[in-house]
Amino acid sequence: MIANPPAGAFTVEAIAPGEAAAHVVTCSSSDCGFAPVMPAPGGTGRAAFFASYFPDNVAISIVDVAGNRTTYNKTATYSVSFPNGPQCDIGGCRSGVVTVP
Repeated sequence: MIANPPAGAFTVEAIAPGEAAAHVVTCSSSDCGFAPVMPAPGGTGRAAFFASYFPDNVAISIVDVAGNRTTYNKTATYSVSFPNGPQCDIGGCRSGVVTVP
């Protein structure tokens, strides 16, 4: 979750220690595409979704259209849920949210 995104389009890059390339989500001035987590109604935040990506530690960079980069080092925490009941979701659904300013 990007609490205070830059004006205009931007990208969100996530890379864990040891990875050769970043995972990238491109955002418009109004959203970052599909995200199962939504910002607070009326808020200015944006949610960037990285499917099947579960690093313990991750560097998240916000890059604006001018190429200015701000990087945050974060430790992720995850939860497991069973939205269709424990008998339906073998292993459950793993999810986590990391918020950057």
